Amino acid sequence: MRKMLATLLLVAPLLTFNLKTQAQVTKGQPAVGNGSALVTDGLFLDAAEFGGAPDACLQIQNAWVALPGNSGTVDARSLTGTLTCNTNPFSNSKHGKLLLGNATFQTTVPWVVPTRVQVQGLGATFDSSLSLTYNTIILANSSTVSPVVTMGSQNPSFGVQIKDLTIDCNNYPGCIGIYNGVSEEGSIIDDVNIIDAPAIGIRVTTNATSGSGAANSGPYQNIGIGYNSGVCTNCNGSTVALQVDGAGTGQVVREFDDVTVSGNGVTNTQWAGTATGVYVYGVSTALTNSHAEFFPVGIQIGQVAGVTPAYSTQAVEVSNVSIQNVGGWNVILGNAGNNPATGDVTLEGITSGSANNQIVENNITAHNLTTTDDKYIGFYAVGHCPTTGCTAFEPAVVSTSNTVNWRAAGGITKPSGSFSIDHPLDPANRSLNHSFVESPDMMNIYNGSVTTDRLGIATVMLPAYFEALNQDFRYQLTPLGQFAQAFVAKKIENNRFVIKTDKPGVEVSWQVTGVRHDAFANSHRIQVEETKPLSMRQH
Repeated sequence: MRKMLATLLLVAPLLTFNLKTQAQVTKGQPAVGNGSALVTDGLFLDAAEFGGAPDACLQIQNAWVALPGNSGTVDARSLTGTLTCNTNPFSNSKHGKLLLGNATFQTTVPWVVPTRVQVQGLGATFDSSLSLTYNTIILANSSTVSPVVTMGSQNPSFGVQIKDLTIDCNNYPGCIGIYNGVSEEGSIIDDVNIIDAPAIGIRVTTNATSGSGAANSGPYQNIGIGYNSGVCTNCNGSTVALQVDGAGTGQVVREFDDVTVSGNGVTNTQWAGTATGVYVYGVSTALTNSHAEFFPVGIQIGQVAGVTPAYSTQAVEVSNVSIQNVGGWNVILGNAGNNPATGDVTLEGITSGSANNQIVENNITAHNLTTTDDKYIGFYAVGHCPTTGCTAFEPAVVSTSNTVNWRAAGGITKPSGSFSIDHPLDPANRSLNHSFVESPDMMNIYNGSVTTDRLGIATVMLPAYFEALNQDFRYQLTPLGQFAQAFVAKKIENNRFVIKTDKPGVEVSWQVTGVRHDAFANSHRIQVEETKPLSMRQH
């Protein structure tokens, strides 16, 4: 018994020490410096506990290198104020998270974020006057710092995430705020502001020398890209706030949502009439729930003319976006001659912020829209050319807004038509698909049922516009419930016709068709048979 008690007395202090040490910092909680570099269970290191000062980024890099194994979290929130940064703060062999605090990192070198690393600050937001408030800033402090932040250190990279911070190009010529050219799935930008980037605020490209570039990256959301009055003196006509591009090979970048690009404060002379808020070409993507303002060009979809190599652009959607520019076009589709080709573009819910804005310059079909038409777009779509060498994009223009004059567009031509609705017997799980009824004529169909009186007579009333709209009337009658003879006793006159049966009280199902002969129909008859253009033959 004495021997056992002695053993317990020896073990108990050790147990007490271990428990106390483990309780200082719980795994996953903020690290607290205590004079030792390793202050947690080995997955969470405090950058302030490592040498390298006054270079704050060297301290962070030393912490990355010290992480046991391949991953962990480096907590740099205890590094505050205005800090010197002369070293890329990452170790390419480690993955995990870097936490940044209330600090401005004045960097003389680009930050290259390795694969599967998340950088998270304390947040950044626009205020009502479009001046910026922020807590974590990465500030370019040399003309050689471009891009300020690069997503991915190897091709390909995955899971690179930039969150809750501000990146300031500090007006250095040619500076790009964030560049993603190699980081794919799981790579995002969220709640980030870019300030005074004279070249490009954010560039995401799938046009990599090898691999897929940034294909399938995103979503990119809660982003502000701004230019301050009197500060961005190197901003000019080639400045682009957000650029998404590729090599036209069918690659996709996930959507950009809740994005604001603002050229507020930069003069028209500085912009030289060509600076662009959002520029998309050679890749499929979407811009939703966003705002572009104070650029000569709000959104350019499709590569501008005269640039080589040239890449075609297909499948771009812009939805629920307000645009307000300074003397240019809200949206430009393609370029003069549409070379390289642009198509399958959808604009939905677009609002012009100014009564004198030019809404859409459509270089694909030359169907331009201005606010003299309508400053709103409900739905506006341009199709694509299905074969090599053809020049006609089909359909040319489709719109549910008054912005597009349907008569000027001339109608829609396509190889087939159908609609899909919820299946009435199983709406939650099945669809019901029907094809359109086809006719070589511009035909209207009217039908109904009527019961003859005691003399076997019934008068059918048609709409008041019937004869003004239709000609070449055709009739069909079917008695219901009994054998009877039915015929048209009096043809259509004054928008009505008379049915006669050989018996009284007979229910008759009727159908009347007419061919449109209003002014628009008379001047736009369908050519039923025609020769295919050379580009469409053998199809």
